[in-house]
Amino acid sequence: MFERYNEKARRVIFFARYEASRYGSSYIESEHLLLGLIREDKALAIRFLPPHSWAESIRNEIESRITIGKRIPTSVEVPISQECKRILSYAIEEAERLGHKHVSTEHLLLAILREEKCLAAEILQKRGVRLSTSHEWATHCSLGLGADAIREVAATMAEAWNRDDTKALSVLFAEDAEFIDVHGSFWKGRKNIEKALTTIHSSSYRGSKIKSTSTEIRFVRPDV
Repeated sequence: MFERYNEKARRVIFFARYEASRYGSSYIESEHLLLGLIREDKALAIRFLPPHSWAESIRNEIESRITIGKRIPTSVEVPISQECKRILSYAIEEAERLGHKHVSTEHLLLAILREEKCLAAEILQKRGVRLSTSHEWATHCSLGLGADAIREVAATMAEAWNRDDTKALSVLFAEDAEFIDVHGSFWKGRKNIEKALTTIHSSSYRGSKIKSTSTEIRFVRPDV
């Protein structure tokens, strides 16, 4: 099953095994998978969970709802529950649905939410994480609207600017885009933006250079 899982997804399973052992569980359950997911991909968790719902509160709720047993040595193999096996299978289905070759952390999140009655899904739903919204976000990313694609657009814009290619610059704007330059001049619509760019790149900004740098991209909600 795990041959299609990428390194991050496999580490989630590793951490889930650790969490199950830590709580003395006879099986790896959905809640252990959720804790492993949060541990491995904090950026994904922050994107979906509001600040007050961060890792500590999730762990506290899990501990209040499970029976904590004697810690199991990590050398002892802890099997995966049937519920968790379904989640892992759903993750493969989610990757296939999005046209992704490998299973990663976002597919595991979607898979947990699909197993609606499991403890992990209940905890996420309680904090406002819904399968429909998460599906929308994952679809946006698969269409090239994720963080890496945003950086690529910024880099492409810088390259077009540096060679005074106003046509290539303008196609990066939406049809109804609004553009304000450094002097406060305003243009609306791609055609008007192209005209403005052509004007400035044939005069004062001709031959000017810009550089695209990015320190962090943060989604204010799953699809924005």
